Amino acid sequence: MSSSDIEKGKGDEIYIEDSIKEEWKRTFFRKVQRSNSPMPDSCCIFRVPEVLRRQKRFAYQPDIVSIGPFHRGGKKFRSLENVKKWYLKGFLESTKIEWDRLIASITTEVKRARNCYAEPLNLDENNFVEMLILDGCFLIELFRKASSEPDSARAAAARVYETKSPCAVPKSPRAAPARLPAALARPPAAPAPIQGDPIFSVPCMLEYLYHDLLLLENQLPWFVLQIFYDLIQDGHPKKLPLSRVVINFFKKSVADDKIFLVADDPKIFNYHESESPHEILHILDLIRSALVGQKQQDNKSSPLCSIVQTTCNKLGKKLRALIVRNKASTVNEDSSSHLPKRIPSAATLSEAGVKFKKGERGCILNITFKHGVFTIPPLVIEERTGPLFRNLMAYEQCYQGRKHKITSYAVLMDNLIDTSKDVDLLCEKGIVANWLSAEDASKYFNELYNDTTVIGYNYEGLCKDVEEYHKVLWNRWREKLKRDYFGTPWATISFFAAFVLLVLTFLQTIYTIHPYYHPRD
Repeated sequence: MSSSDIEKGKGDEIYIEDSIKEEWKRTFFRKVQRSNSPMPDSCCIFRVPEVLRRQKRFAYQPDIVSIGPFHRGGKKFRSLENVKKWYLKGFLESTKIEWDRLIASITTEVKRARNCYAEPLNLDENNFVEMLILDGCFLIELFRKASSEPDSARAAAARVYETKSPCAVPKSPRAAPARLPAALARPPAAPAPIQGDPIFSVPCMLEYLYHDLLLLENQLPWFVLQIFYDLIQDGHPKKLPLSRVVINFFKKSVADDKIFLVADDPKIFNYHESESPHEILHILDLIRSALVGQKQQDNKSSPLCSIVQTTCNKLGKKLRALIVRNKASTVNEDSSSHLPKRIPSAATLSEAGVKFKKGERGCILNITFKHGVFTIPPLVIEERTGPLFRNLMAYEQCYQGRKHKITSYAVLMDNLIDTSKDVDLLCEKGIVANWLSAEDASKYFNELYNDTTVIGYNYEGLCKDVEEYHKVLWNRWREKLKRDYFGTPWATISFFAAFVLLVLTFLQTIYTIHPYYHPRD
């Protein structure tokens, strides 16, 4: 082979390599051009990030039912899939809704529903619509059955309460929550469960559902539930809004007892959609709004007052924005300034003279500190409190449309509760109703805030006031004096006896030396 042939072959190889490279570049460019944002702007349902999940994996995983696409098809959910179909059949029979109308009501909202999930879904349109109808109608029928059979959920919850393991009840009497109301303490007069319904006939099923329906990964878009609920509202305009029906379902989860955090506060359930400052996105978002609390007005203001109030609110927001902008331009950014301010634990603050007082049942976030008194609304700590808090915090961490109010609460409680001594103190004051051991409760709060961040800490001013109060030495000395010398009646008597003895000794000394300096003539 001549040298010219060899050079020609090399040239062909180079040309082929260049052609392949150019084709790869064009293909790669087309892939980049066709790519869309992996997270739609309207997404509000997320998979919990691995950095949060690694702490307590079970807190984010459903037990018996899969709602939505993330856990769809799991082996342990197959038994409830049959129940979903049975509930859908009952939904159609009881509401007399035509099958074609039901499907048509949701098919126009498929794209909107898909965009509520923060990652692409491996479901074609038919399977996705099937999931929305099965899961959505199952939830609506579940809530309807619970509201139409008020005694069933109450009796089931009461039986579950009575069968709770005694190991979960604290040994210390001061840590035990209040007893069941009289209506629950006595057994029901007649069997309440709905015959043939596996959910209402088996008490533990409701317990599992209360857990599963409040998981971030186990949600349906709220507007999907609203569509199905509106179908059965035709001709019944005076029925309760869906938000009230859903909240009543969780309110009855423990039949007004103090085991479940959400059911502990009657004011929380005076919630209405019209009072919400933002659109409801899913069930977990609704419960968060109820826990965070809504401002309620007993007296309706006149239209003129409403206009004035709205105008003042807008001006106030603009003024606050200007102030924040000016502060940002004059203050140097520092990484430590974004960290929540820490305060001493409850026991340490108590030794410094801080008093702890049980607040009113209302928004659990309404924690105040005035004149050395920490006022904290009551909180229940039990097995289901942890998963609820963790999912609420994961939702705040993932969705930028909600402030970190629950996360801020967890940070503050983590500061106050450091050891079992702090738990005992708050139990003694009636602030905490603990259904775990004191050690487990303190560990629960110490681990709750791990791997999360707080933007806009809700208690920055409160922590600053606590820190300033704690720095005053007189407050510590005064508390030490009261504790050491006036803590018990005997200590008080001993103190006054010593004081009287000291005064008498002083008078005797004066009486003895007085003649020396003032002799009689």
